Amino acid sequence: MTKKNAATTKKFRGLRAAVVVVIIILTAGAIYIRGVKHFHKEELDKVKAEYQTFDQRVSRIEETKRQRIEFYKNRLLIDFPFKYSFTSSDFIRRIGLTRSGGIELSKIEIKPNGHSVHFSIAGNIEKGNKIVMESRFFRFKRAVEAFDDVILITGQKKPEDTSEKGLNFTLEGEIELL
Repeated sequence: MTKKNAATTKKFRGLRAAVVVVIIILTAGAIYIRGVKHFHKEELDKVKAEYQTFDQRVSRIEETKRQRIEFYKNRLLIDFPFKYSFTSSDFIRRIGLTRSGGIELSKIEIKPNGHSVHFSIAGNIEKGNKIVMESRFFRFKRAVEAFDDVILITGQKKPEDTSEKGLNFTLEGEIELL
């Protein structure tokens, strides 16, 4: 071998070594990147599987919510008239039983109000001693307040009419639907 050939061979050896080192580095980088990609793909598959089960649970929950809404809507439409009429008639019956002598009811008004019933009672207590008239009014009001399903009650006396007919009064309140 000649000197020129030997020098070129040394250059090619250095170049070959550099190429081999670059190829090894690129191969190692490719293997590393492939491993990272595989690891992330496994993580992504786990997350997708969790999301699938979560999505299925959410759809089942939404379906259950929809069914419950329909059930309660139907129950309200079916049960409310019966509950309203039963509560109203029972309230009127109990008012009749608690009304004592000397109290005359002129108006009983009952209206549905969401999950309760609003009532208004107007009446007159026959003319007599002022203390007796007021005690009859308060006894009647307390008797209505004592009903289990009465939520709220307010009462007013109208003393301006006491001289002519007796004591006029109004009671208003709400009854809870049972």
